[in-house]
Amino acid sequence: MTKTPLIVIFLLSLIIRLLTALPQHAPHSMDEAYSYINAVTLAKGEGFVEHFIWNYLNPPQTVTHPGNLYWMPLSSIIAWAGLIVGGPSYDSAQWGFILLSALLPPLGYWMAWQISGLKRHAWVVALMMLFSGFYFFMWPTIDNFTPFALAGSLCLFAAWPALEQKRLSWAFLAGVMAGLAHLTRADGPLLLLVIGLIALSGLLLPGKVFSVKLTLPQGLKVLALIGAGYLLVMGPWFMRNLALVGAPLPPGGAKTMWLRSYDDLFSYGRDLSWQSYLAWGVGPILQSKGWALGQNLQHILAEPGMIFALPFAIVGWWQLRRHLLFQTTALYLGLLFLVMTLVFTFPGPRGAIFHSAAAALPFMFIAAITGLDATVEAIARRRSTWRAATAKTVFSAGFVGLALLLTLMIYTTRLNLSADPANAHYPALVAALPEPEATVMIGNPPAWLFYGGRRAIVIPNEPIETTLLVADRYGATYLILDKNHPAPLRPHFANSTAHPRLQLEATLDGPTYLYRILP
Repeated sequence: MTKTPLIVIFLLSLIIRLLTALPQHAPHSMDEAYSYINAVTLAKGEGFVEHFIWNYLNPPQTVTHPGNLYWMPLSSIIAWAGLIVGGPSYDSAQWGFILLSALLPPLGYWMAWQISGLKRHAWVVALMMLFSGFYFFMWPTIDNFTPFALAGSLCLFAAWPALEQKRLSWAFLAGVMAGLAHLTRADGPLLLLVIGLIALSGLLLPGKVFSVKLTLPQGLKVLALIGAGYLLVMGPWFMRNLALVGAPLPPGGAKTMWLRSYDDLFSYGRDLSWQSYLAWGVGPILQSKGWALGQNLQHILAEPGMIFALPFAIVGWWQLRRHLLFQTTALYLGLLFLVMTLVFTFPGPRGAIFHSAAAALPFMFIAAITGLDATVEAIARRRSTWRAATAKTVFSAGFVGLALLLTLMIYTTRLNLSADPANAHYPALVAALPEPEATVMIGNPPAWLFYGGRRAIVIPNEPIETTLLVADRYGATYLILDKNHPAPLRPHFANSTAHPRLQLEATLDGPTYLYRILP
């Protein structure tokens, strides 16, 4: 394989990613606003600190508190690098994501070449990584899609020569990539679990479950280097957390296992534990798992499967079922699906599985083009008039054409939605606030800071008395209710039920109500 295709694909990808990012000048979600605002704080030299509260799983003592105790910091670090180079703007913060996401198509080309050695396969995978359906819009955003896709896919790929050929340098690389994946997303350790399970099978049941055989010395060396690479990345973060909260991983994230609805993520003072979860009852628990199962199947079909590619990927995976890389990726996707369905039942369908499945994307596309070839060959054996080689070329081009068409349709839809973002009224609210330095209660605290606010806390998903209790605790003096308000506060959003401690200051189109919280 020559370097020329990789360079050409990278330059093409860089141009496409730049064009994709051009219309994006503001965060489209709380995730993006969170990563950007924390990057700004880093650029100011304040470190990992947050001047807002977006959940109360482990309520901090004050509004300003240590940051990234739920979401991981790598996306903010990448955005911070862009701010340092390009200055304080959302566009500058995107630079790192544009550059890193442009590496994904050449990486897909290289991985496909290593698997099949066919240029056609490599080009199809590269172009599908470029025009990747629902992911296309997300790659240059200030979110964790791009860093997790890069780190996760490289981790899975490196585990293949590390476990099968006992190549120790690849084992160390797999550990480093697992560490970067964890520094990107809290579910990154799932990659380590997958590698560990396959290594264990290679020790206890060599060659019988997965295509790997390890002696005890070999297994110890490989796992030690994977662990060393992982700790090289994550060790400093663990030490930071130990110093701040007394644990390498803050416990708040684990509470999301016990949510009864996604809105419970924003609850205050509720008992989120296995006891309260079981008290919910067997019927509602099973119903929630069934709902998550259906939602996650749709996510797998539409997002990494790109609808049309998934059936061929299943065929291709069967063709490659004895290949360790595809066994590893299948185990990763299977465990991810189970965890996001049975354990994190509400966060999974609300975006977690979409984010984390990005690590398997190049292997999904390699399996898809392999399955396409197998399907053509099967038909050609039954139809003497078919020329299999010609049909493979034609259908491969059609594959890329479908990917491009689907991508453009989704991207256009996302652009239309972004033209009227959910937080577009925030600048007017910032201007209307009588006291610019005040702490406000609002639906998207990091977006409030993005549009010029100072400090903010999220409105809890609780009745008005609990909401006011939270306001008193953190010194919030204004409450902003818009169309995305919590359900328990619906009477106050409609402005039909007064409260002696709420004084209406302003009403904006939308409608949006700005209340002063009286002492």
